[in-house]
Amino acid sequence: MFNRGMLFLIVLGAAIVVPYVMFDDGLSKTAKSEYQRFFGGSGATADSSSSSFSWFQNQPPQLPLDQGPALPPVSLEEALRMDISPVWVTSRWARVSTVLGDTDQMGMRVALVSGTQSHDVAGSLTYYFDKHHQLQRVTFTGLTGDESRVITHLMNKFGLRPVPTVAAGLYQAPAGAGKTSMAQVNHLPVVRASEANSRCELAVDLYRPGPIVPVSAAKQPEQPRGQNTPGPRIW
Repeated sequence: MFNRGMLFLIVLGAAIVVPYVMFDDGLSKTAKSEYQRFFGGSGATADSSSSSFSWFQNQPPQLPLDQGPALPPVSLEEALRMDISPVWVTSRWARVSTVLGDTDQMGMRVALVSGTQSHDVAGSLTYYFDKHHQLQRVTFTGLTGDESRVITHLMNKFGLRPVPTVAAGLYQAPAGAGKTSMAQVNHLPVVRASEANSRCELAVDLYRPGPIVPVSAAKQPEQPRGQNTPGPRIW
């Protein structure tokens, strides 16, 4: 049995520590991580070193513990295409964040985890719609264990082709009006054998294909108006 003095100290300590943990961002995340680890939380704790990569600075916030009804996963072939509407996005993800794009575009950002195989991807996916709600651009930054599946899809669907690079891979395709769709693969600084699904970084930037204007030959000098080129003289 605790005496009254000991009980008072315990209550006083809880009154000080609990609010401090709740309002300190680092301690709050640590506490939530430990709660998920011990009580069966579904989300794995992200490696703190991932924050050093510039590609992941704008990733969507972590989902709360209560994520609502589970939705079926979205495959990368289903996610990386141009016939997508805002209604489709909100129907396939339980959490969608609105982000700013160009002045005439609205971005909808989601967390994409296409599966658990090494050729699946996991990261941040953003759709950019114009004022007519037509998809104009798709960006993705994330990790994969084997990029062959997503690169094959992008080559077949968007016409991307490999170009020389010092990175693990770079694929590009003209998208019209001075725009270029691309996919870049980078090796991670450290690759662990136990993490087969996150061996490389993947950055994808796709534009809706538009008319491609070929490079024309040099223009011939135009004749001044009002002056006709003399024809052959007939005697």
